[in-house]
Amino acid sequence: MRRIKTELMKAARTVENHGGPYRKEQAEVIRMQMSQQEVFQRYVVDAGENRNEDLYYAALDAAKYVDCTISINDLLPDYDVPEDSEEQELYSDSGSGTISREAYIALLRRVERLERLMGIRSDKNRLTRKPVSEAIANDLISQAEALKLIGCGKTTIKRWADEGLIQAYHEKTHVFYSLSELMNSEIVKEHKQKKKDYGRNH
Repeated sequence: MRRIKTELMKAARTVENHGGPYRKEQAEVIRMQMSQQEVFQRYVVDAGENRNEDLYYAALDAAKYVDCTISINDLLPDYDVPEDSEEQELYSDSGSGTISREAYIALLRRVERLERLMGIRSDKNRLTRKPVSEAIANDLISQAEALKLIGCGKTTIKRWADEGLIQAYHEKTHVFYSLSELMNSEIVKEHKQKKKDYGRNH
């Protein structure tokens, strides 16, 4: 079941005039009568590394309004529509629906796995790594040494580097890390402390 076009156009105007920070995107989803799958494709899959989780959820809510899963009250909870306004008829329906954050994360992981298989995520690696010439030469350690020092896996250290939490350096296909930078890194300290606490409790 989906809403009729006249109702959707009226809702799109209302959202655009009275919605939150992503009201234009929500209005577009409503005008284009996008499905939840189409929203996921545009704002998660197609957005790639530039995906914005808050924007995705806002657009998803708009898609859920289109297919009658939620009401305009859910879409605009802070808007107090005037009693004599033509927008009032939009508030005569009701609905409810949710998508769990766990389901979103599971889908996101599938997308990221596909990106890795297709080589898309390698572009980010190239952008976040610096050449070894920008590091103090005698301070560099290999990735294997860094893993042993920190006590984490390769996936974890690469993710930290991709997210800018630590700095990675490269020379051709080899990856290095600064020993002093790692020892002063908040994420590394936090990880080592968690491992220490876990060992103490088990």
